[in-house]
Amino acid sequence: YATDTYMGIIFTAIPTGDTQTYQYEISMTANATTGTAESSTTRIAVSANTPPTAEAGPAQNVPHQSAVTLYSAGSNANDVGQSLTYLWSQTSGTLVSLSSTTAASPTFTAPTLAIGAPNSVLVFSLTVNDGIDSSVADTVTITVAAPANTAPTAHAGPGQTVASAAAVTLDGSGSDANDAGQSLLYFWSQTAGTSVTLSNAAGPNPSFTAPTIAAGGADETLTFALFVFDGVTISSTSTVDILVEAPAANTPASADAGSDQGVASAASVTLDGSGSDANDAGQMLTYAWSQTGGTGVTLSSATAQSPSFTAPTLAIGAADEALTFSLVVNDGFGASGADTVVITVSAEVDNGRPTVVLSGMPDKHDGATAFNLTATFSESVTGFETSDVSVQHGTITSISGSGSAYSLVVVPSSATKAVSVRVKANGARDAAGNANKTSAKVSIEADVVSVAQSEIKSFMEQRAKLLSRAQPKLARFLGAGGGNFDATATATRADLSFSSLMDRRVWANAMGLWSTEDGDEQSYAHLSFGSHFVMTENLIIGGMVQFDQSDATLADGIIESKGFLVGPYAVAKMADQPLIFSASLLRGTSQNEITLTDLPTDTFKSTRTLATIGVEGTVDLGSGILMVPSVDLFYLLDQQHSYIDSADNNVPEQEVAMTSATLGLGFEIPLSLDFVEATLRPSVNATFAKTRNSDGVEESTRWGVDLGATFEQPSGAIIAVDLFYDGIGEQNAETYGGSILYEIKF
Repeated sequence: YATDTYMGIIFTAIPTGDTQTYQYEISMTANATTGTAESSTTRIAVSANTPPTAEAGPAQNVPHQSAVTLYSAGSNANDVGQSLTYLWSQTSGTLVSLSSTTAASPTFTAPTLAIGAPNSVLVFSLTVNDGIDSSVADTVTITVAAPANTAPTAHAGPGQTVASAAAVTLDGSGSDANDAGQSLLYFWSQTAGTSVTLSNAAGPNPSFTAPTIAAGGADETLTFALFVFDGVTISSTSTVDILVEAPAANTPASADAGSDQGVASAASVTLDGSGSDANDAGQMLTYAWSQTGGTGVTLSSATAQSPSFTAPTLAIGAADEALTFSLVVNDGFGASGADTVVITVSAEVDNGRPTVVLSGMPDKHDGATAFNLTATFSESVTGFETSDVSVQHGTITSISGSGSAYSLVVVPSSATKAVSVRVKANGARDAAGNANKTSAKVSIEADVVSVAQSEIKSFMEQRAKLLSRAQPKLARFLGAGGGNFDATATATRADLSFSSLMDRRVWANAMGLWSTEDGDEQSYAHLSFGSHFVMTENLIIGGMVQFDQSDATLADGIIESKGFLVGPYAVAKMADQPLIFSASLLRGTSQNEITLTDLPTDTFKSTRTLATIGVEGTVDLGSGILMVPSVDLFYLLDQQHSYIDSADNNVPEQEVAMTSATLGLGFEIPLSLDFVEATLRPSVNATFAKTRNSDGVEESTRWGVDLGATFEQPSGAIIAVDLFYDGIGEQNAETYGGSILYEIKF
């Protein structure tokens, strides 16, 4: 510290080798008279510190869950002027949370103890510090007392009066633990009366069956005791009396064998003893049947209330027969008198008409394959013929069999219509001359999914051939000639084509074809547009799009289709050889509608991939005659997508792949005529095709011939006449006719 004339330092220390503590003061004082500073050093011995004393307070006894305060008021620093700090800790017992471990008097909540549980002892430790030394720890014990238990109360329920052999339930639910949160254990026992078996002697509501007392016997009292246990204390015992009343004196039972019956020969008969009566409430009857007259039969059970049997079989026209049965019942005390019933069995009179049932037919038919069904009559008949059967959309080809069972062979006449079969009335007769009744009509549905798949497959195969025939001749772009407009029409083929000059980049080609194959007719329109992207003297690369439309009339429906294909093409000519190569690769889809006979129209989609490769050359034979050989390769993959038809049937996907190679050999022969220049153009071609579908692989070869002539007028117009025949070597498929071509060069 310092003033205007003084500056000093005061501290305490223990010199080395000494145990005494000293207070040191080093100061410097200014002398106002002399103007000089004077220094001084003072050492004073200091008394040693007395350690403090901790006092954790008196021991306490507290109830559970109570608030408890610890006390440290008795703690002492033992040196004047010193203050204490406190440090509390729990050393044993159930762990609790102190409000503060450094407070002089912290608090906590005593633990929760179960009723009747042992006391819980908690020990806490206190240490104090006077700023220099810590005290020795002092402890205090807090004893926590559990709540006292209230003894439970047992209640065995109200007394009851019950009938002999009755089901009885005791009721101890009125028992009480008398302390919240406690559950009870139940202990039932029987203390008087005929011994019974309790269903659950450890539950609040055990049950038992009262003793059986004979009619007119004495009533009986059963006594039951109940005590309960709440986990701490057992209750006092509570009892309940159950009075079992004896039934009144027995009334003899009455037997009733039921009303007399008249039944047919061999009929199933049921006797009826349900009218019998025990005449006393609560009694059960036993039954004893016996046959006392007539042809012996076998009862299903002689002790049942209503046994059954099969009546004897009597010859047609035989006399009736009476069967007599006796019934005696017993109520457990005695047997009743016997009661009888008469069953009159009547012989059959044959005036019934035979019935017939048709069975064994398939679920579906394919429109072509014959199938069998069975006609089963209720008895043997004769005179059953094909004219006795009514068939819609099919024909009965034969009937075989005899007696009551016959086999019918049916051939469907429509692939899309259900075949309905019914046996007419009055066609066959039994031995008594009774004519048969009509049968129920049965229907065999058409397998429209198979029909649709077959029709689509045929359509795609025929369309593939037409698409092959309609492909534009790409070699012409590097061949002789220029732009042209062609029109051709015949009874089975139409051709309309246009192309620009070789140095023009856009071209078009149109063609219409009509085809008949195995009775399927298809009209086909095809339109191609293209554009050259790369053009040199010997190479053309371009792209084209083809649109086609087909309308097919098939054996069991019609299909209409519209589609497109798009992709690149290339044409190349060898510089030193008269050979022209062409190729194309196209892909697209078609949208199709199929309408099977008498069915709604459905739609399906197909994806097509098309590739072509062609080679064409010319050979000069002299005298102006040219031979034009060619090879064209064609590949088409047509993939029909699966679809759901209008009847919610799933028609699976399928595909048709066709690969073909066409070899052509043509000639150009100049003719000298007045006023016109004419060229005779005969040709022959052979096509080898392989078609793969869901049925397998089919190979075919067809030949075609063509005889044409071209007449060029002085004006530059060209008239061409063409006669052709296509389909040699292919069964049930041919194309033939003639054409007139008018060509204008531009």
